[in-house]
Amino acid sequence: MWQFSCDVCQSCHSWQSYRKRSVSAMFLIIVLAGLAAWALTSTALALRTDGYRRVPTDRTRLP
Repeated sequence: MWQFSCDVCQSCHSWQSYRKRSVSAMFLIIVLAGLAAWALTSTALALRTDGYRRVPTDRTRLP
C-alpha cells in the first residue's frame, strides 16, 4: 500500500525526484582541477622569478 501513498516513501528512492542541480559535480571537479593547475603554475613561476637565487661573487670587488 505504501507505493500509492505520497506522504510516505522510502528514503532510498526519494532522492531521485529531488535531483535538480544547476551545476553538475563533474563541472565543479573540472573547475577545481583547473584552479589547482593555475595555482601550481603561478607558484612555480613566482619561485623562479622571485630574485632570491644565488648571485655569483664579483671577484673584482673583493679586497
